[in-house]
Amino acid sequence: MAIMDHLQKTASNIKFCVITVSSSRYLEKNKEDLSGGIAVKFLKKIGRPCCRFLVPDVYDLVLEKTLKSMELGAEAIVLIGGTGATKDDLSDLVVEGISEKILYGFGEEFRRRSVGSSGLNGIIGNAVLGLRGNSVLLALPGSPNAVELGVNLFIEVAPHIVGQRRNVK
Repeated sequence: MAIMDHLQKTASNIKFCVITVSSSRYLEKNKEDLSGGIAVKFLKKIGRPCCRFLVPDVYDLVLEKTLKSMELGAEAIVLIGGTGATKDDLSDLVVEGISEKILYGFGEEFRRRSVGSSGLNGIIGNAVLGLRGNSVLLALPGSPNAVELGVNLFIEVAPHIVGQRRNVK
């Protein structure tokens, strides 16, 4: 592939959506969504927001807002929280359930870096990167440190992935 062909598949001005999945934040409307704010701050380096949602840990609601984000034209949809070991954690399951393809390397690299910064508990952090139509779906753990790590890793690869997805029919 020629260099110019490769560069043409690199996206700019990516439309993104952040969905914070947290029953506690949803129920306490006045509670600040620190992790969602961190995600938006870093994602603005590669694009512009087209939507932002806060939903409780309910599969159908997370699915509904994810699909709504796609309808609104989001090319990158980042789900914050709901990827851990509790019975309520399901964001990763939504991404896995609706994706046409999972890019496993992202989760592997996320966990590798997590272990390096937070010890063995980093292997519990379940980050999932999936593809559906023209959208890239990413589920990340909800802690501020995990969001910063995951979003910074994502913005390194998102322009290339989104550029390729823009060509998907």
